[in-house]
Amino acid sequence: MKANKFLQPAVVLLLLVLPLSLSAQAGLLKAIQPGSSSTPAITAQDALGRSTPRGTLVGFVEAAQRGDTERALNYLELPRQAHVIDSDGLVRDLLLLFNRAFVGRISEVSDVAEPSYNPSMPPNQERVGEFVAGNKQADLILVRVPDQVSGHVWVISWATLSRVSELADNVATNEFESHLPRAVVRYEVLSIPLWVWVWLAILIVPAALVGVLLAGACWLPFRIARKYTRRDPTETWHALRSPLALFFAGFAHGYGVVLAHVPLLLRVFYGPILRAVLIFAVAWFFWALISLWTRPEQLLVADRAERSRLTLVALGRRLLKAAVAIAAIFAILAVAGVNLTTVLAGLGIGGIAVALAAQKSLENLFGGVSVLTDKVIRVGDYCRFGDKEGTIADIGLRSTRIRTAERIEVSIPNGAVSTMSIANLSLRDKMLMNPKINLSYETTAEQVQSVLEDLRQLLQDHEEVESSTARVNFIAFGQTALSVELFAYILTDDYTEFLATQEEVLMRVWAIITRHGVQFAPATPVVYLERDKPTAPPQNK
Repeated sequence: MKANKFLQPAVVLLLLVLPLSLSAQAGLLKAIQPGSSSTPAITAQDALGRSTPRGTLVGFVEAAQRGDTERALNYLELPRQAHVIDSDGLVRDLLLLFNRAFVGRISEVSDVAEPSYNPSMPPNQERVGEFVAGNKQADLILVRVPDQVSGHVWVISWATLSRVSELADNVATNEFESHLPRAVVRYEVLSIPLWVWVWLAILIVPAALVGVLLAGACWLPFRIARKYTRRDPTETWHALRSPLALFFAGFAHGYGVVLAHVPLLLRVFYGPILRAVLIFAVAWFFWALISLWTRPEQLLVADRAERSRLTLVALGRRLLKAAVAIAAIFAILAVAGVNLTTVLAGLGIGGIAVALAAQKSLENLFGGVSVLTDKVIRVGDYCRFGDKEGTIADIGLRSTRIRTAERIEVSIPNGAVSTMSIANLSLRDKMLMNPKINLSYETTAEQVQSVLEDLRQLLQDHEEVESSTARVNFIAFGQTALSVELFAYILTDDYTEFLATQEEVLMRVWAIITRHGVQFAPATPVVYLERDKPTAPPQNK
């Protein structure tokens, strides 16, 4: 089991590098097709791709690598006496310099047709790197010349070409090729020597092992931190080990490619692949780090009453992970040569369309964030929402669910919740008891006065009643009864306890009224009927 975990980064690296290598091979295969050009982001103004400096360099290397001398010469600024030049030797030596002595990155060469401003260079020339061979060096200069078909094209200047033969004589022999069988050096796959492909495949295993070892060395800071924080960093280490191993393995593999002096054409495609792997490793690292940062928050709010904070933490985690993923995707697209300006413009228009289509969903989303951050209500609170009343069952990102007294679950969109008035009954520190007692009109004034005094004394002496605000008043001569009001706060926030205390108080009130011989007024008016007297018969006169 431990061995499998130990080799996990190696497997991840293998699964990443092989598909990317296959995509690079596919790009090379397209590049060497006759009459084709695989130069990235090159305008179609020139059939050979010479509209930009980068297109010229890649186009020449592609043509020279597959042995198409006639096509390769189109990328060079040759003198009028070109027939006296050894064309095959010039192309071969220049390709040798590109593969063994070029200092710079083709990916950083301008991909714009217009020349960049450089006060030390003529307006129609651009320095894109240099060749260093032994103790000699020469600038690689491109010049923009008129063309009958395309208007202007970039070609390698004669100032550079005139020193190619001299520099090529000082290029050191490739140490790798000198120790390899001639068959793997001469035999080519996709115009690349066979030993290069074999070397790329062999490098995967040692690079993975180097990545695992370097990632293992990062365990030391975790052990030191454990002494001061008194927290077990094992879980953190397991989460971050794999992305660290992949990052170091990518660097190790790239360093092995540099040591072997592989052909420049392969490096043109290998460089973006390696940078994409490194970007993926960095994104993976931050992805795992976000998960680790948010997990302790979840453990601290495990109580059901604080479940709303879990929702907020989950939302923050998703947004951060989405930001990491989007940043990684855009970085990889930039490495691949995609014009991000066009992509961002398209996303902006698409984002407006999506926002208009999902207006209600976004309203509920922001409403949910507002409800969660304001903390006006929590899961388990008993609240009143307009004409609805019940216990908060859950607060989500789209809606809030309420469990009513009838055990019905009602869902209210968060957009409406954030705008309506909410009465949180669970936040009461005391509960009001305010009954009205109707006494019969047959009650005398002395009886009413005695009842009021005893009721006031009852509220003052009761332990569960707030005596400072309690009051009993005779408030009205009603249509059918004398009205007496009791106003008192029960010192509890639990509704069940409130009902029990209120019941006890009302029973004592009943006993007081009964003791004074007072009767309660009937709920309905009493109609007193008087029987008519019989009419006397008339007397005869």
